[in-house]
Amino acid sequence: MYFYDTGEVKMLTWLANPNGKFNDPVGSWEAPTGQWYKPSARFLGTSA
Repeated sequence: MYFYDTGEVKMLTWLANPNGKFNDPVGSWEAPTGQWYKPSARFLGTSA
C-alpha cells in the first residue's frame, strides 16, 4: 500500500519475471484523497 503526498492511496503488486527481476507495478485498489484514514488501518506482517 502506498500513501501519496496528495492523500491518495493505492495498493500495488509487483510480479516477478523469468529473469529474476520485477515487472512494473500493477494497481489493484485505490482511494481518492480524503477517502482513507490511515490511523484506522492495521497492517499485519509489517513494522508500520
